[in-house]
Amino acid sequence: MDKQVPAEETYDNGGAIAIKGYNFQHAIASLIIILNYKKDDFCIYFETKDDVEVSLENKHIFIQVKGQKLSINDLTKPEKNNNKSILLKNISKNSSKKARYKVVALDFAEKDKKELSINQESCLFGEINCYSEEQKQIIIEKLLQQGMTEAEIKEKLSSSYIYFSPFVNNAECAYTYLLGCMNQNEINVDSNRGQAVLNELLKMITQKAEKVINNEQEKEIKKLESRELRKLFKSSECFNNRVKLANELKNADILNLKDYFKIKKELLDVDIKHRALKNEIENTGVIDFIETDKNEITAIHELYREIAKIKPQHNKALLYALSIDLYIDKVISEVEDESNDN
Repeated sequence: MDKQVPAEETYDNGGAIAIKGYNFQHAIASLIIILNYKKDDFCIYFETKDDVEVSLENKHIFIQVKGQKLSINDLTKPEKNNNKSILLKNISKNSSKKARYKVVALDFAEKDKKELSINQESCLFGEINCYSEEQKQIIIEKLLQQGMTEAEIKEKLSSSYIYFSPFVNNAECAYTYLLGCMNQNEINVDSNRGQAVLNELLKMITQKAEKVINNEQEKEIKKLESRELRKLFKSSECFNNRVKLANELKNADILNLKDYFKIKKELLDVDIKHRALKNEIENTGVIDFIETDKNEITAIHELYREIAKIKPQHNKALLYALSIDLYIDKVISEVEDESNDN
């Protein structure tokens, strides 16, 4: 018989099964990603031991996401369906000293909100709220009734915080805010690319969240890491470099003017619309034989010819756009690897 998983280690797949359409949890997860994806050690999980888990800066953060206005009473009141309060579910997840606990809410009751203090943290959101000593005492009294020891509650409350969503629980408001946040964080949102990237991110989150798991080993299929996210979030500078290479191919008489404009258009969302094709080409290993130390125009043209042999059914503009995109991804990856080695 399989070993029973301890209660605090069980994986809550309820949210994994129920996700459809706009999802406040996924909008908050997107915000966390947009604010933190550039950090090399950033890693995020969806619908595991909590709504969202984040590994960052040698910390492991458990996040409960609630798309409504809450109060201290709401946080500590046992829910009817499982007899556990929001805070109990959040802070009972892990006993590690590296663990941090956060509740994300739409807003807080005015009286309770006034008692909170702001903590200028560097991790995740930049600014977050701490409970007052009076609020902590109320929380301790309520959680003692739910089976936790006073010592455990006090220890975990020292690493427990609450954050309020900068957007209301509405698809249009959430997406507008997230697009603005992407722009502020130097993610290229030109033309319709911003919406396409955001849609792809939400699709990736949904696919990860929907996977049902039963143990720690399976948990890895529910994560996104910084390197994967950086491939999705092309900066304006990164996009301009791709267009510059297409222009150099035109100047070298490899492309004509019409080809150049077609490729420029494809470059806007080649990694979104043709993500599966790009991954398929990467998996052939063809990019591994391209040397980034040689002339970049020659390298891209060689890569195009190899890809055209593998995928002759696709048009020239798309294959050149893919060649440019894959080439720059390889250059960036090599630079990152060299930086990590040093």
